[in-house]
Amino acid sequence: MSKIICEVSLKGFFFNELMSLNQTLASPVSQELIYYGSNVMSDLSKSEKFFELDEGKVRNKSLGEKLLASESMLESARVRELKDIGDTSLIVCSVFKDSFNSKIIDCTYYVDLGKIAYGKLNNLIPCAFDMEDFYLCLSDQIDKLIEIMKVVGQNFLSNGEERFILNLKNAS
Repeated sequence: MSKIICEVSLKGFFFNELMSLNQTLASPVSQELIYYGSNVMSDLSKSEKFFELDEGKVRNKSLGEKLLASESMLESARVRELKDIGDTSLIVCSVFKDSFNSKIIDCTYYVDLGKIAYGKLNNLIPCAFDMEDFYLCLSDQIDKLIEIMKVVGQNFLSNGEERFILNLKNAS
């Protein structure tokens, strides 16, 4: 059985799903973090952002190597790289956590890399989304955001029915 979900945007769909779940928690995360999580879920739903092309071959991003390499980058490139490391760890540990079942490195390693990346990013961008220390807050609460995103991802991806999101903004 297929189900079509009509939404104006993928970001809007994920924001609504994350926000609904967040509001049921005894200790919810901020709306800014929910907004950020919805952006990450939407942006990294595109495979070209999730994987890297290396000599014509598609491969997983090596986040540890990227974190080390970011130390010698110019500030603008470093900001992009740290954000990519944090965002990739966020999506891998939430939506794609099952991909760790047969790996030596577990999700804890990626969560730690995300915390480090967002912490370093806060030093470069101390205010984001009209919030002081936004990336530091994200670093501190990444575990909670991962859990919220994981539930939304599981509800969306594995509920036994095919689900398609119709983007109403582009359907006209």
